[in-house]
Amino acid sequence: MRGVEVAPAREIAQGTITTVINDEKVYFDIKYKSKSFASVSIRVGLIGNKLSSQLLHDRVAENLAKN
Repeated sequence: MRGVEVAPAREIAQGTITTVINDEKVYFDIKYKSKSFASVSIRVGLIGNKLSSQLLHDRVAENLAKN
């Protein structure tokens, strides 16, 4: 699962990543909450695909657990 057309945007306490995965636009919204906590929201597609979003959340959690 690799994204194409990746467009990251950074601000002081938040960032967004927009990409295309499997011909669907995917939006990652990351917000800094505290030193060891950040909020990540993921939307897949125009309306949102809950199953795909949950799969991506699980993949992000796995990668964070490794670090």
